[in-house]
Formats: sequence, C-alpha cells, structure tokens
Amino acid sequence: MNKKKGRQIAIPIYIFVTVLAICFLYYAGESPHIDTKLRPEEVIDLEDGWTYISPSGETKSVNRNDTVEPNIPNGTELFITLPEKTEVDYDTLGVWSVFQVLEVSVDGKLVSSNADPTQSQRHLERNPGAFWNMIRLPEDCEGKTMLVRFTSPYPSYRSMLGKSYLGSYSAIYSQIQREYSPRVLLSMLFIAIGVLFLIFHIHQTRKTRILPSAVIISLFAIWFGIWCFSESHGASFYYASAPFVSMLSFVSVRMATISFILYFRSIFGREFRTWNGILLIALCGELIVSMILQLLQIRDFYESISFFLPLMGLLIVSLFVEILYSIFIKKSKESLYVLIATLFLGLFVSLDAFVLASGQIFHIPYGVSSSIGMLILISLITISEVKKTRAQAKLARHAEHFKELAVTDALTSLYNRNIESEWIASHHDLSEADKERAVVLVCDMNYLKSINDTYGHRYGDEAICKAAKLLQSVFGECGVVCRTGGDEFTIFSDKLDNASVLSKLQELQTQVLEIAQTCQYVFSISVGYAFFDPNQDDSLEHTISRADSLMYHDKINIKKNLQLNGAAR
Repeated sequence: MNKKKGRQIAIPIYIFVTVLAICFLYYAGESPHIDTKLRPEEVIDLEDGWTYISPSGETKSVNRNDTVEPNIPNGTELFITLPEKTEVDYDTLGVWSVFQVLEVSVDGKLVSSNADPTQSQRHLERNPGAFWNMIRLPEDCEGKTMLVRFTSPYPSYRSMLGKSYLGSYSAIYSQIQREYSPRVLLSMLFIAIGVLFLIFHIHQTRKTRILPSAVIISLFAIWFGIWCFSESHGASFYYASAPFVSMLSFVSVRMATISFILYFRSIFGREFRTWNGILLIALCGELIVSMILQLLQIRDFYESISFFLPLMGLLIVSLFVEILYSIFIKKSKESLYVLIATLFLGLFVSLDAFVLASGQIFHIPYGVSSSIGMLILISLITISEVKKTRAQAKLARHAEHFKELAVTDALTSLYNRNIESEWIASHHDLSEADKERAVVLVCDMNYLKSINDTYGHRYGDEAICKAAKLLQSVFGECGVVCRTGGDEFTIFSDKLDNASVLSKLQELQTQVLEIAQTCQYVFSISVGYAFFDPNQDDSLEHTISRADSLMYHDKINIKKNLQLNGAAR
C-alpha cells in the first residue's frame, strides 16, 4: 500500500470512529441514571481509624490505603466510629467508588446503597461506574459505628476503599475541587493547546494544503485533555450522569490513543506504515466492538480494558522501535524530539506509580506527574508541528508570489498575456448564454514610438503607466484589464451591455483629454470593442480579432483628427 492510498483509507476510518464515539457519548449522557451530581468548610478526611476483621477473625486498625483481604463474599467491610461534631459539624459522607456496590449502615441500620437489583435504570451501568457517592447521615450519628461494605465483580476492587470525607455537601465538594484542581487545570491546558494549535494551523495554511499530522496532534491533545478531565473527577462536578462520566473516560482514552497512532503513521516512513495501519484498524475495531458489547450489556467499561491494554502495550513497544529506527538509521531530528518527550513521559508515569504505591507521602495528587509528562510530550510535538506549519505557510506564500509574478506585468502591475490565455480557455467551457455576455475591448496607445524617440523611454514608460492606471480605474471593477504588448491592452468583461460599454468609453475619453492637457507629449488611446457573437465567432480569439480591427479604425480616425487639428492651428 502506497503512502497516499494508506492515508486516504486511514483518515476516513478515523473520522468514522470519531463520529461513532461522539454518538456513543451522547447516548450515555441521555440514558436514565442514578443522580450522583455534587451540590456546591472544613471536612474530616476518613483516612485512618478504620477497623477491619480479617477472614480468620483477627481485628485490627487499618488505613484506607492499606491492602486487605476481602472479608465478605466479593468484597470487604470496614467499621469506623463516627467522631464528635465539635471539630466539624458534618451531615454527609462522601465516598468515591469504582465498580463497587456500596452499602453504608449506622448502628446496623442501612442508610444508603447504590445497588440496583433490577438493573432497569442502568443501561450502560451493568455494574456501578466510578463516581462520588454523597450520603446523608442520620442527625444523631456521632459516636456511633458506621459500617461501609463494598462489593465488586472485579477482584482488583474488592478490597479498595476510595477516598472518603465527612462534612457538609458544599464542604466535601470544595475539598474535592481543591484536591483535584491541578489535574483539572492541566486538562484544560491540554484542551486549550489542541484547540489553539488547530486554529493556528488552519489560519496559517488556509491558502494551501492542511497538514494531517498537525490536525491529528491537535485532536490528540483535545481527547487527552478530556480524558484527564474525566479522571480528575472534574466531570462529576458538572454532569449528573454516572454512565456518561464513565463513558467519557472510556471513549476519550481510546480516541487519544487512536489519534496518537494516526499521528505516528503520518510522520514515519514507509517502513512502518503498514504495521501502524494494522494497529490503527485494531484499535478502531476494539473501540467499536467494546461500544457494541456495552450497548448489549454483555461487557461493561471495566471488562473492555482486557481488550484495550494488550493493544496499548503493543503500541508502546512498536513506537519505541520506530523512534529508535528513525533516529539511528534515518537520522531524523524530529524523531529525536519525540523520543526525548516520550522518555520524559515514561519518567513521570513511573513517578505517578510510585506516588500511588507510597500512599502519596509527597502530597502529590495521583495523575499530576503523568499529566506533566504528557504535557512535555504534547508541547514538544506541537513545537515541531508549528515549525512545519510555518515552513509550509512560507512555501505557500512563495508559491503565491511566484504565481502572481507569472500573471502580472512588471511595469504596470496589470495582468499579463497569461490571463488573456486563461480567459480564452475558460470562455470555451461556458454555456452559450454565458458566452454571449462576454465583451472584449482592445486598446492601443497612439504615438508611443514618437514619445520614446523624442523624450526617451522613461517618458514612454510613464505614458504606459498612466494609460494602465486609467484603464484600471475605468474598467477594473467590471472586468479584467491586461497588458498584452508594449502599448497594447485587452479588457475582458461579462458584466457590461452595449450601453454600459459606450458609457465607459465616454468616461475614458473624458479622462484621456484631462490627462493629455497635463502632458508635454501627445497622450491618446484608441479603443475597439466587440461582443461574442456565435454567428461570427468560433472562439473568443475571433472576438478579440474583431475588436482589434475596430481599434485600428479608431486609431486611423484619431490620427486624422489630430493632424487636422494641428493643421488648423
């Protein structure tokens, strides 16, 4: 598959998958759902003080970040004694859950559950998604024992209690915003970079070919920013639909990955184009299949990861091989920038993993480090694309300049004979009715040779420029004025009828006389015109020939009049 054909296939696939992804998000947003929207003081972070009873019956105090074995079927339950309200006057428990059925009881009485036994309201929530559970506690709950039970169909979430706070609705809302604001800001920055660079590129290349790689990297930044926003809990602040929040993460991470592989496919050479095309089709296919399975409630968001992660791993290994090949074999400077940025990304992702494993002892919110690494990657790639965009825009300006030179007369800045040829060629393709609207005026200066011989070529050029400026001022708005020879001009128009032509010629003659009175030489222009007549003209060239003959008749008459006037004086 050659480069051009491969690109022709890849871009429509990308557009098709993008449309499907957006439609899927719209469906998720419109689906019935359980309201989990946060409503906008100090809060109590319930990180310590939990009581855990192991499967063997051992009771111990644990931290929320501790790893424990499930002590109930498919899940874990933890106890905590609710504190006095002297520190914080709380009435709400906020708990972050991920694919977990969450049940909260106070002194043995169930106060909240996100379980939906009928599954009738879930649609895309075959299992609960990832969202904040805002639970109203009884008024007299202080000092009582609160039990939190969380079960999940997935082993990795059976022993993981998410962040939890005590406080008012508004206080918990504010605390979450403060804690995740760095990632929200970074996500907004990614989206802004993508949008601004896309606008910049389209503006710079509006008169030339748009670079696919620049558009794709812009979309990658936008999709990654959306994913970062959804992972920062930001989406749950503004949208009440838990399925939509989950699907936003599901769709955006895949579209970002598809955009990334499409970008690499556009910049790397032929050696890897077929392989990258296979990866692209596989990723697009995985997204489509996963959406279908979720719509049919066969697999949910989390279960679809088992398809996606192997492809992601294969993509990462493949990209490193391609980058190294481009650097050491093809000596690509652009690939060196990408490699450096990718290494930074790997470094910051590793730091993120360490922060998560260490219980965030450095007080760095999880996800910030990897987002900073991705920011470096996107920034370096964007800088590279900006350079390419500017280079292409510069070439386009040069090409436009050379094209303008090719059709412009150097002395008068009017169009030259090349435009005359274009008019003749384009007139041939018009309908019969449109052809008959064409009028040609042939103009020729009188006594130019005498001006050159008597006053010199500088004055001759001055006279030519005066004539050019005059013809442009009279006919420029209704036609195209060309300099087709030393003192010859041709005017083409399809906007004038016979009466309009006569009116314009009268205006021209008046201004010729005014200019002649200010010149020390004879300034005079002969004109002949003809409309295209299908009975006389096989082509516009014949019309020009008829106008030229009439111009010579006018020239003879003007010279006779000038001679008579000279004899009379």
